[in-house]
Amino acid sequence: MRCAPLLRIVATVLCAGPGVATQAAQSSDNQYPAHQYFAEGRYAAAEQEFTRELASGRSGAAIYYNRALARVNQQNYLGAKQDLDAHLALVTSLPALTLRAQVKLSLADGAGALADAEAALESAAHSSELLLVCARARLLLGRIDEARADLARILEREPQHIAALTARGDLALAQNEIAAAEIDYQKLAQIAPREPDAYYKLGLVEFRRLDFTAAIRSFEQAARLSPDSAQIERALGSAKYAAADFVGARENLQRAVKLNVGQATYARLLLYLVEQRLSSPALDVLGVPPGDGPDWTEQLVKFLRHEISEDSLFLTAQNMVPASERPGRLCEAHFYLGSARLIAGDLEAARYHLREADRSKQFAYTEHTLARAELRRLPVPVPTQPKRTRR
Repeated sequence: MRCAPLLRIVATVLCAGPGVATQAAQSSDNQYPAHQYFAEGRYAAAEQEFTRELASGRSGAAIYYNRALARVNQQNYLGAKQDLDAHLALVTSLPALTLRAQVKLSLADGAGALADAEAALESAAHSSELLLVCARARLLLGRIDEARADLARILEREPQHIAALTARGDLALAQNEIAAAEIDYQKLAQIAPREPDAYYKLGLVEFRRLDFTAAIRSFEQAARLSPDSAQIERALGSAKYAAADFVGARENLQRAVKLNVGQATYARLLLYLVEQRLSSPALDVLGVPPGDGPDWTEQLVKFLRHEISEDSLFLTAQNMVPASERPGRLCEAHFYLGSARLIAGDLEAARYHLREADRSKQFAYTEHTLARAELRRLPVPVPTQPKRTRR
């Protein structure tokens, strides 16, 4: 499981683009109900109003733009892009061009987002918002140095720009530049002391650095500020597991599962290991895999349930598509197999698999750090003394 959340990977968060802020609908005749729906946060109802207007034969740039806003606020980015395309075919609009760039980021269209953002910068050369879109688009395209330059331009003008600081810290963490990431996250915590993400990301740095006491402290601060975050609870549970506080890890991982029942497989997997370490019945915490497909997390669940073999698990990891996923999945496979061997008392096999997880250098993966933590706790093997030949 990649961090980035101890989520998937930090770079993914960067590249996904910013959440598009709720905006008021542009005014046009007879739109009071839609405006009311926007004010109440009833975006589906607002979308229906704009769709009704278009179906009645009315057309206009404002209607397309307004429906795009309603769709963005429902995370219907493809529909929003279609409306913004229609809007921009009718009028030249800087807000619409900017919004479409953000929408394209959410659709992982880095080239399209960059084209729109650069076009918008011609009219708003000093826009930090657009430079941030450019940075995120360049990250999607793998243009790391140019993204850094965009973020530097923002922070030269606005040293306390929260989104740019966060993005630069995330980029540093994704590149395993721990010290640089920590500087930005610490500054973020000073600027926004009530922002849980600042402490959560400081915790990620400390976790990666194997300072689990500090990581737990930071994650606990984040949890106090955001008490219903499954992501933070899972991170806290992972840090406690790494620190061998299995009772505490159980509590946080159980909470993570409860808060995010539908997408809590990695929390369940680690909770299974926790229960095993505590000698508790554990199989039921994994749940039942939803199907027989090749989904990776399903394979991990089936392996721990003894429904597939070790060879089958590694074969799946080695054949992951895209190929870029393979090293991370192999890291995960070695960690879970090594943990299973450790719990079974086979220290030699456990050490081998945990070392393989560590050698993978998949720094952004939670399992990489957990494997390193386990290796630190394993007793050092005593070298076998060769027999002396009598002379």
